[in-house]
Amino acid sequence: MATVAQSIARTLKDFGIRRMFGLPGGEILELIEVCRQEGIEFILTRHESTAAFMADVTGQITGTPGVCLSTVGPGATNLVNGVANAFLDRSPVLVFSAQLPTSFHPYANHQYLALEELFKPVTKKVFTFTGEETRKKLEEGLRIATTGPKGPVFFCLPRDLAGKEDSSGGDRVSTLQADSSPKIEEEKLHKAIEEIRKAKRPLVLLGIGIDPKKEAEKVRSFIQRNRFPVIGTPKSKGIVPDSDPLYLGTGSGMMADDLIVEQILRADLVIGIGFDPVESDKIWHKDIKLLSINPYSLAYNSYIPWMELMGPIGETLTRLEKEDFSHHDWKAEDFRAFKDRLTKKMTPTNRPRRGTFSPYEIVQTMRRALSAETIVTTDVGVHKYLMGQGWEASLPLTFFMSNGLSSMGYGLPAAMAAKLTKPQAPVVCVTGDGGFTMVLHDLETAVRLKLPIVVLVFCDHTLGLIELVQKRRGYPRYGVDFSGVRFASVAKAFGARGLKLRSIDELREIFTTGFQSDRPTVVEVPIDGREYETQI
Repeated sequence: MATVAQSIARTLKDFGIRRMFGLPGGEILELIEVCRQEGIEFILTRHESTAAFMADVTGQITGTPGVCLSTVGPGATNLVNGVANAFLDRSPVLVFSAQLPTSFHPYANHQYLALEELFKPVTKKVFTFTGEETRKKLEEGLRIATTGPKGPVFFCLPRDLAGKEDSSGGDRVSTLQADSSPKIEEEKLHKAIEEIRKAKRPLVLLGIGIDPKKEAEKVRSFIQRNRFPVIGTPKSKGIVPDSDPLYLGTGSGMMADDLIVEQILRADLVIGIGFDPVESDKIWHKDIKLLSINPYSLAYNSYIPWMELMGPIGETLTRLEKEDFSHHDWKAEDFRAFKDRLTKKMTPTNRPRRGTFSPYEIVQTMRRALSAETIVTTDVGVHKYLMGQGWEASLPLTFFMSNGLSSMGYGLPAAMAAKLTKPQAPVVCVTGDGGFTMVLHDLETAVRLKLPIVVLVFCDHTLGLIELVQKRRGYPRYGVDFSGVRFASVAKAFGARGLKLRSIDELREIFTTGFQSDRPTVVEVPIDGREYETQI
């Protein structure tokens, strides 16, 4: 009969899991070992939060939950930030943590925390293994993690149970997933058709609820057929290419957001396809007539959308495509005029200081130098606003940003996970010096794994976004400045390639040689952050 740890490992293998991320500890070693025996690779990261971020992005790209694990106490607490990110970014993740032996609980609390209570607010569900129905719990966890809204599920494994016999037996899993999306309500569908047909200024708002692998083509077809103007959130970038004449921009909370929100409020009907307010840093969604097309409800506390068509997005759009909604008041010149205003707002009016670069010009040069298949990850900070609006994505699953939680330290782990999952794709990370120093230790992980990613570090020696907020509120500049780090030298000390950008014309060659390398390339980019003041 299989042990509990063996049942976990075999079931994960049945799920299609081939890799997990984390840090070992004595209490979790048995699970790591039986996973090794089952052919599941364990990737050592240098911090548990990095492991959770990597599991998050793996789940986004593959559609199969990413897996992260930790030991007891501080190992588990270090996971929380990355798990919370997966929770608010709707990423399917399975989270495993060891716990003290059950026999210890009545007598000792060294390193003991109530992990189920700790993870409950940042996961969809928590489970504790007891030696009974291990496979059933994992099956249920997989279904929950992959059912909209997708998200992380937590499993607690007491150390003394890992090696005990599992009462659920040794049978392999038969059915791993089931479609639990609600069925489309016919009455609501007919009402929605009537409302879309009546709208003079309908606008489509794309979001995180879309399955980019299964539904992107159907979404594009629905928009093109009806000439709907469209705004996307960062997690939906590439589903409709930014260069498409119908694509007006990215919202909400990115650069030039006042223009984006103004345009949304101009619509007399907003058709939210996969839109989830978790991606918006404002509450304008409560004031719009939102027809939500989503596999799950957006109702939250006091907020209830105007109308919800819950069900598989592809199926709903197939039904709607039988109708012609193209007879609205929008004209092509309306879209061109708006995009011109957006570009003007984004374009810097002053040249950067001597010895520094314009962040906007760097991003535009990147776009010209990189292929459409390049995967770009961005960290959080003021540059996130620029990347979210200014980076033009042409394909889905080529742009990754922490948005729901907006956690600094995300960019590098996201890039590493993307490269591991899509080894043939070029991968670039754009980060700030503030965020990069939070995860600098995991540059060793990228070197050890021989990942040829290129990391652009925007350096201005300050927490630029907070400085900007201080300035706008009339506060003195305080608590935001730090010493400059010579990242090119530090990268070399880690065994990576380290460069300092001298000319913007060097970027194309840096990318070419970086992608051909056997290690990461870190590029120190001095920037003039003053231009952000007019863009946000």
